Amino acid sequence: MCDGRLYGPQIKALGSSCDYRIGDLGGYESMSDIATEVLADAPATFALVGLSMGGIVAMELMRQAPERITHLLLMSTNPFSELPDIAKRRPLQIQAADEGDLSRLMLEEFIPNYLPQDSDAGSSDNEEAIRDLCHAMAMDLGQGVFKRQSRALMHRPDYSPDLPKYDLPCTILCGDRDRLCPVSRHLYLADEIPKAQLTVLEGIGHLPTLEAPNRVFEAIESLLDL
Repeated sequence: MCDGRLYGPQIKALGSSCDYRIGDLGGYESMSDIATEVLADAPATFALVGLSMGGIVAMELMRQAPERITHLLLMSTNPFSELPDIAKRRPLQIQAADEGDLSRLMLEEFIPNYLPQDSDAGSSDNEEAIRDLCHAMAMDLGQGVFKRQSRALMHRPDYSPDLPKYDLPCTILCGDRDRLCPVSRHLYLADEIPKAQLTVLEGIGHLPTLEAPNRVFEAIESLLDL
């Protein structure tokens, strides 16, 4: 439930140094269809950055068109299929969104998990700004996108068998206080992807592009040798 504002600091830092495009992840109910739509709007070859669900879509893109992707940055993501207990909650959340409860869902069930562990003890001004931005992005996207993304996540395949086939420069980046995608997931990615380099950011949660924007931009610069 994020749009291009998730990468706002990095887009600003890149300026005119390279062309960039933000993929539409809200139009379809399957990772396969979402990735096909992204590929239709992408250049012939491109570097690929994906965070959270965007990272999952990136792995689907690697499944569909690995020859078109030159570099890969995966952040705060998970290569495995949805856990059963999480999948069971999705229909209830979809129903709540249908009933006009999207704002409460985001504020109470989703956005708190985007922030670092233990941040509830006392939110910083930056965390409050991130909460507000995440809520604004979600409400702008609306309940239709929420429902489609929920179904795509619920039925996504396991991408772990594909990881050893990734033959390209790859950076894995995560925060050590991510509530949704722990460091262990990223250690697995780094072990399975042959050329992967892992960076773990101390004190950072699920959204490093907003929590540690300079560190993410440095990772992009390093990966692309800008």
